[in-house]
Amino acid sequence: NSPDRVSWREKLSYGIGDLACSMIFNFMSSYLFYFYTDVSGLAVGVAGTIISTARLVDAFLNPVVGVLSDRTKTRWGKLRPYLLFSALPLAAATLLVFVIPDASADTKIVYALITYLLFCIMYTVCNVPYTALMSSITEDKRDRSHLNMTKFIAASLGSLISMGLAMQLVASFGRGDEKKGCVILSILFAAMVAGVILLSFFGKRGGSRTGPGR
Repeated sequence: NSPDRVSWREKLSYGIGDLACSMIFNFMSSYLFYFYTDVSGLAVGVAGTIISTARLVDAFLNPVVGVLSDRTKTRWGKLRPYLLFSALPLAAATLLVFVIPDASADTKIVYALITYLLFCIMYTVCNVPYTALMSSITEDKRDRSHLNMTKFIAASLGSLISMGLAMQLVASFGRGDEKKGCVILSILFAAMVAGVILLSFFGKRGGSRTGPGR
């Protein structure tokens, strides 16, 4: 490969990052409301308010993270560090969302709001720089089409796992205890998220082509 071209290893390591992002985003979007109401016992209105509040905060946070990442300067560039330092916190936040304690209704509400806010914040801190990273990896049209292809395939696989298999896995893991099944599944998802995002970070070469935007 020419030093200016992107290797298939780098293309795959970039694309696979969207497996984690797509998987947990779709899982939260599809099943979190059900988990709050039917599994954890929160009132429908309360669950809706928690989710809406967290997403409203997230909407304001998106441009903030974009500006901050654009001004970041490290030996890994300005975008890649966000993958490195958000991987474990995002995994932890994914798990914490589904470990609601057996406590009073007010305690559950506060816990659910704090943990889902934390998840939304860490998802944005990871996903905004990750999405922007592709434009700074290469200017070659063919390489960009390959990056888009690997990203699309990984995102589709993440959606399949989270939306096509999630409830079956919950039933299998829980063996009649839906809450237990959700916790075990969240542990699995958290481990996958951390591993995939770190793989996406470490799969890119340093030095020769890690310019200021990478």
